[in-house]
Amino acid sequence: MAKRKSKKNNNSVLLRLIASFLGFATLAVLLLPVIAGEKTEITYTGAQIAFGYAEETFLGSAKIFDFSFMNFLPYLLAIAGTTLAIFAGLKESKLFAFVAGAMFIIQGVLFLLSVKVCVPANITNETLINAFKDGFNLAYGAIIGAIVAFIAGLCSVVSSFVKK
Repeated sequence: MAKRKSKKNNNSVLLRLIASFLGFATLAVLLLPVIAGEKTEITYTGAQIAFGYAEETFLGSAKIFDFSFMNFLPYLLAIAGTTLAIFAGLKESKLFAFVAGAMFIIQGVLFLLSVKVCVPANITNETLINAFKDGFNLAYGAIIGAIVAFIAGLCSVVSSFVKK
């Protein structure tokens, strides 16, 4: 008896596997510095600017950041995009792969907007908020996370169009 050839497109499955791995890898940005002080060596990680952060000083606790949904959203998109990329590989779904790719690309854009969407604590004046945000730049964690997310998105979207 002759073996049946698989009808699965190995190139698209490989691209979806790479996209899901890279999408999951962007969760490491939670632990990497995402924003850094412009004139100081202060850095804050993705977890600190997404979930809020308070520093202990000799006078007590000073809250720096409040919870920021827009800084939390890239990590939700990483989990959802990775899940969809895995399902796209298992079910050979071009729609899932395309949507996962869109999620990864949006995630990359949100990483690049980390400074602009952070929520400083206890500041209500818009001028002071802008001055606070102007004192920070993107750190290497946000840049690496954005590049990896864009590559994951590209792999996932391209896998929708790959032919045998």
